[in-house]
Amino acid sequence: MAACVPGRRPIDGGAAWRPLEDILVEEAKFDRDAIGRLAKALAFVCGPEHSTTIALKAAAESGTERDIKKARALFLKLKPGDRRAALTMLSD
Repeated sequence: MAACVPGRRPIDGGAAWRPLEDILVEEAKFDRDAIGRLAKALAFVCGPEHSTTIALKAAAESGTERDIKKARALFLKLKPGDRRAALTMLSD
């Protein structure tokens, strides 16, 4: 049996490991309020003209499932450090 690693959780029967942050982002419900706060944090981290920041702002304004799905996908494609920085700003 694989040993537990702090901050990580096994997937695929414990054969592979992913950061807990990635799992939480995937399981989180992206609502309009959370997306708006995330857009502000990401504007600070990546800049207001970054494509992910723009997509998050659009999703927060419209609230449509399509915009939220697009913004979430772009957020997951960010570098892990940028994602972590934006999420850390939300937790403060």
